[in-house]
Amino acid sequence: MRPPTPTVLVLTAALGCRFRTVRPVEEFDAEVLLGDGSTAHASSAADDHDATDARAPDPTAPDAATDLGSVSAPDADPFVSGDTSIGCRWVPDPAGPMSLTDGAPTRLLGLVHADDSAWVSLEERDGLYLQRATFGGLRLGAPSPLPPFGGAPIVSAAEGRAGIVGADERGACGFIPLSSEGAATRASVPVAEGGCADLQPAPGGFSALTSRARSAAGGGLGYVRFDADGGATHEVELAVSERAGLVVRAVRPDGGFVLAWSDGEGRLWARRFTAEGAAAADRAEVAALGPDAGRLALVVVGDGLLAAWSRADPAGGWYRVHVAALDADGRPRSRPGPLAAPRSGRSANLALAAWNGTAVLVWTDALRSFGVGVRAMPLTATGSPAGGVVTLGEFGHDVYPTYPAAIAVPEGVLAVFLAARDAEPAPMQVYGNLIRCVPFGR
Repeated sequence: MRPPTPTVLVLTAALGCRFRTVRPVEEFDAEVLLGDGSTAHASSAADDHDATDARAPDPTAPDAATDLGSVSAPDADPFVSGDTSIGCRWVPDPAGPMSLTDGAPTRLLGLVHADDSAWVSLEERDGLYLQRATFGGLRLGAPSPLPPFGGAPIVSAAEGRAGIVGADERGACGFIPLSSEGAATRASVPVAEGGCADLQPAPGGFSALTSRARSAAGGGLGYVRFDADGGATHEVELAVSERAGLVVRAVRPDGGFVLAWSDGEGRLWARRFTAEGAAAADRAEVAALGPDAGRLALVVVGDGLLAAWSRADPAGGWYRVHVAALDADGRPRSRPGPLAAPRSGRSANLALAAWNGTAVLVWTDALRSFGVGVRAMPLTATGSPAGGVVTLGEFGHDVYPTYPAAIAVPEGVLAVFLAARDAEPAPMQVYGNLIRCVPFGR
């Protein structure tokens, strides 16, 4: 029996970040709304259900049953029609999502690309675990216990090094190096006085965002970089003049990054920083998010970036996912706008992964009557749809739709998500599904 561990709290709350769910795929239109073609990790928590589906749940409806790996109504064949400039079509695994767990996970914490496998970090009732999986979404061995932390831990891995950050007994940010099997190799090392989040690889080690003492001008976002064993820390305060709400960053191979954040007035800003945390460009206003924006995602695609977020449609009722293409400094390349799909009676839980100069958007979707669906759509580097909407799974459970996670793997994009096959009391499980980029003619 696994030993009990302390209750896990969401660490990113220390940064003032807030996170928040998308709807009938039957009404999706895979065409972009804007005529100019404009249109991106991560812990995950259960949806807070502060907004509910306007339709009453109907467990007897046809879409209440589990439908794994099917294609949504707008796509008649199982392949997403590709953009010829990309040279491939995106194909979901015909076997459908495969369960990566057999316990009773309560939360999906993250997904990272290790050297030869994908690592899924999750929470069960008796502790924190790391589950290894193939890049094709198949489970590798039994889950390994993760070191207990007083906050939701964040795992990262790259180039033969791996580690985890979380809150130590003083509430400071602690780092623990991990072996290639996910086991702790030493005790926790303090790397920052405040809480931390968004652990990502940096040359020779790792970097993370931190919550520093807030100044009178607001902001209060810090950045720390340290060696692979937690030593030689370097911490600075980032040049963010507003008190940040939603916060996300995209890291480049040289350790430099673009930070995107929302201010108190619902505006989205972006700025490029060096690997040392110094501002490398002026801040740029990306878009007006509105007061009820959902989760924000950002990825590097080619020589620029894609940002994605959900917000309520001013026309009423619906939430839509908005996508913006940014240049290397975080400035908008074109006017941001909504995709015609997806749209929902809730805000969208979304993830975005870059692959070979393109990207794949993954989101959860409240079904017409009861349950939750997981959808995906490929995007070009400019944020335009490169194919139709694909259903990765539909589940007869509407209580815990959570944020999906997605990473690039050699054959395409691996998406993972937490869901239950049937209505309560069926246990939640973490599922994985590979979306392959298949060259035309095959």
